[in-house]
Amino acid sequence: MRSLVFLLTTLFAAPVIAAGPTPRPAPELVFKNARKGPDLALSQFRGKIVALALTHTTCDHCQFLTHDLNKIQKDYAAKNVIMVECAFNADVVLTLPPFMHDVAPAFPMGYTTDAEIKKFLKWNDKLDGMLYIPYMLFIDEKGIIQYDRNGRDGFFVDGEKNIRAILDKMVKPAAPAKKK
Repeated sequence: MRSLVFLLTTLFAAPVIAAGPTPRPAPELVFKNARKGPDLALSQFRGKIVALALTHTTCDHCQFLTHDLNKIQKDYAAKNVIMVECAFNADVVLTLPPFMHDVAPAFPMGYTTDAEIKKFLKWNDKLDGMLYIPYMLFIDEKGIIQYDRNGRDGFFVDGEKNIRAILDKMVKPAAPAKKK
């Protein structure tokens, strides 16, 4: 009986682990701009701390996350932090306009395909299982993924608090003022 419990616990806990080891370099990701401007590229945000949210426009949890990211963006913009969101559901072209109207992201937002996101994450459904959303990556100023959180690991139960805790770790404290 103990062996069965251990086996089941191991099987169900395995998918909770983040997709890749951290830290690791962030590969390039280029996606369509939700505001009809030029395409967005992850590399254009190099030099900033990036909280990259991978979402679906039809996901209630993702909509709540976007509301949280709006609040967080206001508090962290002066600390060299930027929120970026990329939706990748199959019907994103149809569902993006109401999403943009309802949640009004105050930061760069775009969209791409499921295949592009899985390529970016080096995600393999057979090995990694289902890709749960929302999914967030926290990338430092040099383009290195420092934290990787998926929608199944409990991180988003108190998402705003947990995102702020990670950003607080990543933000460098202000240098002390020099004495004259």
